[in-house]
Amino acid sequence: MDPIMAQLRARYVASFPEKHALLQAAWQAIPTHPGAKQDLRVLCHKLAGSAPMYEFMELGAAAREACNAIDNSYENAAIAAQIDSILTILARD
Repeated sequence: MDPIMAQLRARYVASFPEKHALLQAAWQAIPTHPGAKQDLRVLCHKLAGSAPMYEFMELGAAAREACNAIDNSYENAAIAAQIDSILTILARD
């Protein structure tokens, strides 16, 4: 891997704890904050776009699925499964 890309990828990985916290906070805010689901969608959309650029295909796919679930007004239980998947990947990688 190109040294510059390796450095960028390492910086991206270092952002995972913050991304995890933001996603979790947005998800937990949904019952009390009307705009939280849209905030969650924005976070997932950003991950869906950025993760593949750094070769995190599984993370990108999970984030894309979460966006689709939100866009298609799936029940919160279905969205929760997608968010849990993203949080697990962020915590693992």
